[in-house]
Amino acid sequence: MSIPKQIQPIHIAKAIKDLKKEGYDPKRGSTIYCLYVEGIALEMKRVISQASFHAIGKKLQPNEFDASEAKKFLEKLGFKANLGATK
Repeated sequence: MSIPKQIQPIHIAKAIKDLKKEGYDPKRGSTIYCLYVEGIALEMKRVISQASFHAIGKKLQPNEFDASEAKKFLEKLGFKANLGATK
């Protein structure tokens, strides 16, 4: 499966809000790229997974897409991925 095309910026914003409440998950940390939001580093694949829940009602599993796909997808929606790990 790839990243659902139904995901829009509003779904990303909702995912970010959810993840800021949940906090850091050491099992889902990124070693290369992350999305910085208000000084908080979020793992891009986790953002996409949560946004998928808001868009289609199903969270994507980490093995369903890769980090480079997540980076390109977020950048296409206007979000900037930064070089830097969340770990």
